[in-house]
Amino acid sequence: MNYDQRWLLHAQIVTKRGLVEHRFDKILEVDPAFEISLNTLLILDMTQMNFQYATVILDLERGLVATPRRTRQLISRFLNRSPLTLICPRIIKQLLPLKHRVLPLSFGRQTFVPLTSASHGESDWVGVQHLIHYMGQERKRELIWRRGLRATVEYKGDFEKLMHLAVLYSELLVALLQEVAQSCGLLLAKNEQLLGFYTCDCLGHQLLREQQVSFRDFSRHFEQLLGDCLYPAKEWPDTTIRSDYLASGFRSYDRLKKFD
Repeated sequence: MNYDQRWLLHAQIVTKRGLVEHRFDKILEVDPAFEISLNTLLILDMTQMNFQYATVILDLERGLVATPRRTRQLISRFLNRSPLTLICPRIIKQLLPLKHRVLPLSFGRQTFVPLTSASHGESDWVGVQHLIHYMGQERKRELIWRRGLRATVEYKGDFEKLMHLAVLYSELLVALLQEVAQSCGLLLAKNEQLLGFYTCDCLGHQLLREQQVSFRDFSRHFEQLLGDCLYPAKEWPDTTIRSDYLASGFRSYDRLKKFD
């Protein structure tokens, strides 16, 4: 955004009605390939509105961005790029003694909450990481993010509880990741006995330095190992039946990662 565009955006409160009435056309960027990032503040589903694009995003750096991608597509692509899948929030939901119908997507600093149940359709999403204040009563809430960017959204439930839930998910996931990191202290602290290996030129260390081994690779091999454990090849001589069982099991497992 240039200075004039930023001033115009700060002077108004973003609303769906304002978008439909073309109040923001002068500062609305169009990006068919938009991707969610840490700068994503708000994702508005416009599919039920008389609007040219499926989704409008409020971005900390870019301002207002319109895209033909639906909110569900944007969230799915965000999950596909993340090393952690939807399984993590679903496990956290089981750990917490709370009843709630929405499922925040929380991966450390990146936390997004849907304003309706997003399991089987489109939804508005709020990025919590830059949110500094919210106010309002009944269904309408005015949200204020860093740099004074503002928007009004609708939420039928208790918005305070929704924000509390998002922060709780984030804190719990961070605590779990910290526990994993602390248990790996031997590698985090430069152990004198291992110093010679840090500059090692073996194939394994080359792959590690070139980041050719990712968490997704780890997850994929974990799934393969899980399948071998549940359906050992030596106990399933009929490879066709074993393959069918594996395929069925992995389809169910894959659904845990997505909004299905």
